[in-house]
Amino acid sequence: MLFKTLGKGCVKVSAVTNEEHDLITGVWENGIIGTIRGNRQGNSEFGALLHRETKTQFIDVYQHPKPYYASSMEKIMSMFVTGIPDIDMEETLQIMRFLEAANESRESGLEVYL
Repeated sequence: MLFKTLGKGCVKVSAVTNEEHDLITGVWENGIIGTIRGNRQGNSEFGALLHRETKTQFIDVYQHPKPYYASSMEKIMSMFVTGIPDIDMEETLQIMRFLEAANESRESGLEVYL
């Protein structure tokens, strides 16, 4: 969801963790900051909170009439039919590197530059 909203171009990642939560922060080349917060206890719902110049918007994936997993599967099935993935290879590699950097930061306690 973070890359779908902010796009490619994350330049550094930091992560902190404790027994209950993880917080990952990415800084994009245009200065935008994106965060992911995960909890190991409590509710299992997720969504997105977008802070824009004129308003803040909460996106609740559970409010959409189609389950989010079904929407993902439609994109995957379309790729097998057309041969064209919904996310291009460069962005896919950046997402993978973001996740690797978050793990590195969580283990080291340092920011990781991409």
